Amino acid sequence: MLCEKEGNGAKAKRTCQQKVAHLHLEMEILDAEWQWDFQKLIFYYYADHYINFKDLITELYRIDKTRIWLSAINPASFLVHAFGPRAEKDAGLMAESQMRVL
Repeated sequence: MLCEKEGNGAKAKRTCQQKVAHLHLEMEILDAEWQWDFQKLIFYYYADHYINFKDLITELYRIDKTRIWLSAINPASFLVHAFGPRAEKDAGLMAESQMRVL
């Protein structure tokens, strides 16, 4: 079941990347994962500015027929490991802004 879940996550990520390109959204899909019971699909993304996902979520829901969450990832949060605890204050924590649920 774990292999199936990972395979489905990779497939969902590719599908989402195709939809992002089709809709000309300026964002990068970093990862996708299914909740353990396949009731929710979470996409992790990076974008420089606000993105209106309404059309993207509609398209993804038509394909997967499940709840869709989009969670923003702040790349600066990865500096914590490289530069120690001081960098955590400067870089900020992982941002889950613009989380949307359908």
